Amino acid sequence: MIDTIRFKILTSSEVFSFIKSKSKQRFVIDTITQQLEFNISTKDIQIGSYDYHINILATNKMENVIFLEFSVPKVFYGHNIYLYYPPIEPILEIIHKAIEKAFEISFPHYDLWIIQRLDICYAWRFITQEEAYLAFLVLNPFEYSRKNKVTFDTSFEMKGSSFDFKGYLKYDEFKNHDFKRFMKMKEEFEIKEDILHDEKVITNLRGIDLAQNLWELSKGVFRIELSMRKPKLKTYFKKEITYKDINDTVLLQKILREHFSKYLKHVDTKVMKENEVIAKLFTAYKSSKALSAYSFYTLWNHPNPSIRARNRYAYKKRLNASTLWRKHNILKLAGVGIPKQHFTFDFDFSIPHPQVVNTHNLPTHASASSEDILV
Repeated sequence: MIDTIRFKILTSSEVFSFIKSKSKQRFVIDTITQQLEFNISTKDIQIGSYDYHINILATNKMENVIFLEFSVPKVFYGHNIYLYYPPIEPILEIIHKAIEKAFEISFPHYDLWIIQRLDICYAWRFITQEEAYLAFLVLNPFEYSRKNKVTFDTSFEMKGSSFDFKGYLKYDEFKNHDFKRFMKMKEEFEIKEDILHDEKVITNLRGIDLAQNLWELSKGVFRIELSMRKPKLKTYFKKEITYKDINDTVLLQKILREHFSKYLKHVDTKVMKENEVIAKLFTAYKSSKALSAYSFYTLWNHPNPSIRARNRYAYKKRLNASTLWRKHNILKLAGVGIPKQHFTFDFDFSIPHPQVVNTHNLPTHASASSEDILV
């Protein structure tokens, strides 16, 4: 649920100077003037036994201010295949103690840390990787208004000034990123129980074994992620916020649902067959309006990507934004869902959902029961 978080922390000049002196320095040059703009001090601090590092940053542009960024589930689990649910005080306590130990200083308490960026996410687990890929295929054709979308083989992403939204297959994402980190680990860890199969297993997993096990754990997982920067956070909370403002799973799910719904143009989260869509429209409207809505629905969601792009371009060019919004709203009010197209795939992408990867925070280095992970 909560993934990466970035804090702004006000410190004394003594603490600020000391952290800078113990950190690596790098310099930023203006590419136009070729002049030195400012230097940045960064330090990574290792957390836990999985070789995960949190990042601390200080810059001459902002005196006596420290920025701190890390992934909450990676601190807790060592990876972010599982979701981490509030409250997050246990994680902040770990981070705070690690900073004070690394620098041997008294660091401001996390009650005073201001959130600058917050990533929240949700992940559904499918029985097979093939089903997870179908989930990607049915969600990929949607888009946000006035945002440029980038699509890859197993992921899509939209970047904006105040927030980003993306969806991806965790299996591929883990292989491209965290898999290498675990492969490089030389230490051996004693695992008393198998996190994948809920049974006793031999101990002493090397990095390569752990990487393979976690990669297998990520199989069948499709994930959506919303990254909110300070302007977007202010639209929700109307103030600068601390961890206490986000210690609410229901609230975070509501925010994520709202953005996911905008991405889906507010259609129902259920994947629907063509005859179901027709039935919804003709039940809600008179024949002429239902036929017009169905024509728009089929053209806008054409299964061929090239034709779909051409159709959407034509609609956006010839209709003003309010007219296009009304057409989408007609589909929404009728309860039309996600196009099934030609795939044999039935699913409802609701949040929360019974097929979430985990319903609550799992104990680290422990097995997961069927109630913990719903497959």
